[in-house]
Amino acid sequence: MIDRDIPYGHRLMISLGYIECSIALIVYPIILIGLAYSEELVQTSGIDIVIYVIVQPLMIFFGFDALNKLRRKDIKGLENVKILMIITLIFSAVGLIEAIYTQDFETIFIILIGLPFTIFTLIYWGAPSHKIYFESFLKL
Repeated sequence: MIDRDIPYGHRLMISLGYIECSIALIVYPIILIGLAYSEELVQTSGIDIVIYVIVQPLMIFFGFDALNKLRRKDIKGLENVKILMIITLIFSAVGLIEAIYTQDFETIFIILIGLPFTIFTLIYWGAPSHKIYFESFLKL
């Protein structure tokens, strides 16, 4: 029998991921309604509209898929989380550059608050202990 020590915080991180994706799924229609009926729609930049309308739902469902794979101990879930976090970092960088260019300090603040959490998540799931844990299930 193979010794399978669950990495520290494994279940907690999956639970927090489900909470984050669930909140994002609930808030998504509210953001769309706000974009459609706000008077600031003209002031909203093109990249924001593309991210909210097209990319955000894909990221939410991709996140649920990655979490389900992690919960089922599928090593593909680790790869999906890494891809998801890298895509999030890219969009955060683009949003940060745009916010700096337009001098939208509120957006800069929000991005800078969320950036450490994304980096922490990428580092956490990239730890060798997780890869060893998931690979132990492949050896059965």
